[in-house]
Amino acid sequence: MSYIWISGDSFCWQRENSETDWPLILANQLGLELEGEGFPGQHWWPVMKTLLDYAQTEKFAQTEYFIICHTDCDRVITPPHIKIVREEQFTPKEREHISEIYFKYIYSREMMQWMSEMYFKDLNQILADKKPIYLNVFGELGEGFETDKHLFNSILNGMKTSPDQNLRDFCTHDYDAYGPDTHPNHFTSDQNQKFADILFNNIQNYTPNSFVQDLDLLHK
Repeated sequence: MSYIWISGDSFCWQRENSETDWPLILANQLGLELEGEGFPGQHWWPVMKTLLDYAQTEKFAQTEYFIICHTDCDRVITPPHIKIVREEQFTPKEREHISEIYFKYIYSREMMQWMSEMYFKDLNQILADKKPIYLNVFGELGEGFETDKHLFNSILNGMKTSPDQNLRDFCTHDYDAYGPDTHPNHFTSDQNQKFADILFNNIQNYTPNSFVQDLDLLHK
């Protein structure tokens, strides 16, 4: 059996409905079993932690394609099981307090820049013999975004979104980053299908160190 591993933030979180959730639609199109997990509102550390764990399994050798929805580096760092944006774990007041303490006493832009650089370099090493696709989620967001975008574009090997494209810009609606969104993976059902089709075609024509093609079709 072969697999595809898809991870990131809320843009790949919903993956149970074969008609509305692009990760499962794509896996079915490719005839592969879906692995990985989406982490709504979380930093990229849960992605790295679950990837490191996955790399120790037998499934890793049977997985050729890895798709990562790269989130904002300035989100609060938590382990995978601590989901700050989920209402069943934290109230809005608690989330606000956690963020206030984190950014006042713990967060460091220099530290985060270093961590981002190490994260991208580690991804290159872990997935050196694989075919990764990196999808940038956000546009200009947060103090450190420009630095992080530069690192994303200059360090990561593999197919990735072009410097002027990010998934958030293809959303057809506004949504509360700390609240529920009735749209699966922040896309309409039609966009989920189109996104799976776009990625399927890119995988069929996978070229290392190239840009993901035809994302503009999400607007049509």
